[in-house]
Amino acid sequence: MSEYKLDILQFKGNFDKAFYLQNKFNERVFSKTEIDVVYSDFTNWERNELIDISHKVKKGGHKKLSYVDYVWVSIVKQLRGFGFSYDEIKAVKAFLFTNVFHDKEALNELKNHKEYIFRKSEGQLDNLDQLDEVDLDQVDWSVSFLEFLMINAMFFAQQTVLQCFKNQLEIVIPFSINLIKDYEQVKATDVFANYINKSHVCVSLTDIMSYFIEGGEKSFQTGFPHVLSHEEHDILKAIRHNYN
Repeated sequence: MSEYKLDILQFKGNFDKAFYLQNKFNERVFSKTEIDVVYSDFTNWERNELIDISHKVKKGGHKKLSYVDYVWVSIVKQLRGFGFSYDEIKAVKAFLFTNVFHDKEALNELKNHKEYIFRKSEGQLDNLDQLDEVDLDQVDWSVSFLEFLMINAMFFAQQTVLQCFKNQLEIVIPFSINLIKDYEQVKATDVFANYINKSHVCVSLTDIMSYFIEGGEKSFQTGFPHVLSHEEHDILKAIRHNYN
């Protein structure tokens, strides 16, 4: 297993490695036995399309799981433990495996906050003006929301959790210290605060990922992000802008 572990220090802050990291995450390196799931459950989940690891294998060989597969199967296991039905998990799957770059709203947010993204990447992403010319119908890069969150966790090395709601299965809210700043930037803190106050199931993405990260969970920055009140938000905004 050690040969498949990733050194987070190779990726932290290296935003230009997004393509490489996505390809790495899709390498099939894990056997089914490396996931703490009983065989009958795994078979049932495959049969009911909760998971899909269909690919050609050599005669006498065995199916392998990618890093993304490993994370998703681990999420399925936790959701089942929290009482989510197969249909409910399929709804969560539909959200997490949506192609980020086929989401017009997400692309518009990127276009509207190019300067913020440039600063956040410490100047490494210097071709953001090309976003203005992007035609969604012509985008051939497919990256799921789950892949995006895994890449984000590696770039910022911060503990990241996913909030799932049984009464709103089409929504999964991710958050970390870094993501809270993003919500603030796009003025979505009120929406986020509304969801965090609802009953939800919380799955730790980085706790799952720590299985294949050198140093394990200790590689991710600790600290729990707190949602600010309107007054706290205004004060923090004033401080950041050096108001008197």
